[in-house]
Amino acid sequence: KRKEKNKKMNNLIYDCNNKNGITPNVLKAGILKGEFLTAWYLVAVYVFKLKILNYHKKMMTFQESHDNTLIIGGRGLGKSCVLVQAYVLTIILRNPNIRIGLVAANFRQALSFLSGIKKKFEAENDVIFELFGDLRGDIWQGDKIAIKRTKIEREGCLNCGGMGGASLTGGHYNL
Repeated sequence: KRKEKNKKMNNLIYDCNNKNGITPNVLKAGILKGEFLTAWYLVAVYVFKLKILNYHKKMMTFQESHDNTLIIGGRGLGKSCVLVQAYVLTIILRNPNIRIGLVAANFRQALSFLSGIKKKFEAENDVIFELFGDLRGDIWQGDKIAIKRTKIEREGCLNCGGMGGASLTGGHYNL
């Protein structure tokens, strides 16, 4: 019994510092049912393993409370990981039927953002697999993905385009 108890206690998911363990059930419930800002924070910390500092929290709060935002900051501050990848992954996990058009300065950059998100669904030893199983849906291409969903849609959950490059014209997107 003691070994079983220790095994259950060690079945935690940790942050980037291997501290602050959380049970898979609590993490999943927080992502799916918690306030959006809390869910986004949990995805950033426990799925992307990011160290969220005060300025990240301020950027997240600002972006979450405004419909249209432009956040400018120096390189290496984690803007893309937190404000694009973790944000979009949180939205998709909470609403698998959503259709997001992801446009970046160029198509290559949009594909880079998509790649970071795709890896979270493809890595069988990653947190997403542990919490939700294999969510990959019928659209899993280089420039768009869809996770398993309840509606049949022409567009993926996440579709990439770039300024002056690949176009998302003709698609119907929620975000």
